[in-house]
Amino acid sequence: MATDQTASSIILESGEPVISMGGWSGTDEAMTLARLKSLVSAGKLHYIVVSDSGQGSTNSEIATWVEKNGTAVSDYEGLYRLDASDVG
Repeated sequence: MATDQTASSIILESGEPVISMGGWSGTDEAMTLARLKSLVSAGKLHYIVVSDSGQGSTNSEIATWVEKNGTAVSDYEGLYRLDASDVG
């Protein structure tokens, strides 16, 4: 997940809105897998950065689900595209 420290660079590079789900250092556990699935299912969240180095640490349950169900975007390491159809 993007941290507060990296969200701004992603916004500048992509021109798209970015939410920082991991807080300043990426260790904030505020986002749950159930909440993430709800946002994806509702079409409110389409991209997520999964990282375990340099950009904060992603909750392992969320990271595992995203890597299994999302589509890796080659332009940005750790970036995945999620669509409502990915939520089962």
